[in-house]
Amino acid sequence: IHPDFVRHQLVDGRLNDRHGPEAITGAVEQLHNALGGFYERIDAVIAEGDMVAVRVNMGGTHQGEYRGVAPTGNEIAYQAYRFIRVADGKVAEMWSLGDDYSVMQQLGVIPGPG
Repeated sequence: IHPDFVRHQLVDGRLNDRHGPEAITGAVEQLHNALGGFYERIDAVIAEGDMVAVRVNMGGTHQGEYRGVAPTGNEIAYQAYRFIRVADGKVAEMWSLGDDYSVMQQLGVIPGPG
């Protein structure tokens, strides 16, 4: 991670920029604390110049608070997309977009399909 790393992510419909390496390490720590057996599998990578696009599948068992939702014990699985800019051989910026709607359905916060 580049020392000037910036993580761009929509949170509650607003762009939320976080700066420094702890922006990514903190996010990963939160996922591991909230989702027992957390996994992240890279399914596709496309790179051109200093930009990389990544599609990942992620999930785990909801065992800790996740986005304000108390533990439910539910298994969740979702996709996320990341666009990464590389500088000096390190990740300098990352834009993330996850399927939050599906996650909230799986946690029972909003009704599922049907």
